[in-house]
Amino acid sequence: MKKVILTLIFGVLIAPINSALAVEKPITVMSRNLYLGADVGVALKKIPNMPAAAQYMWDQVQKTDFSERKKILAEQIRAESPDVIGIQEATIWYCKAHFWSKKTEVFNFTEELIAELGGTYVVASKNGIQ
Repeated sequence: MKKVILTLIFGVLIAPINSALAVEKPITVMSRNLYLGADVGVALKKIPNMPAAAQYMWDQVQKTDFSERKKILAEQIRAESPDVIGIQEATIWYCKAHFWSKKTEVFNFTEELIAELGGTYVVASKNGIQ
C-alpha cells in the first residue's frame, strides 16, 4: 500500500514537470521575395525623362505578370506550409492621370498572394506599419 501511495504522489509531483518539458512543434518560417516587377536601375538611367522612366517600369511590370508569378509562389508556400512568411518587395503599384489627380491602386502583390493562398495568412502590422 505504501508503494502505491508513493507512486501516486510521485506521479502527481512529476506530471507538471513532464508537461512543462513537453516538446512543442517548432514555428516554421519561410522567406519570399515577390520582386517588384521591373529593373529600377534601368529606369533611373532614363531620368530626367520621367515619362520614359515611368513607362519603362510599367511595361516591365506588365511583362513580369504577377498574376502568373503568384500561382508559383502560392504552390511553393503550400508545399512548405510555413507558420510565418517574411515577404520582401511587397509592392503596391499606383497610377495617376496627372500630378494632381487621385492615385488608383492597380496591383497589391501581398493582397493578391494572400488571396491566391485562400486567405490562410494575414499581414502582421504594428502601429499601422506593415
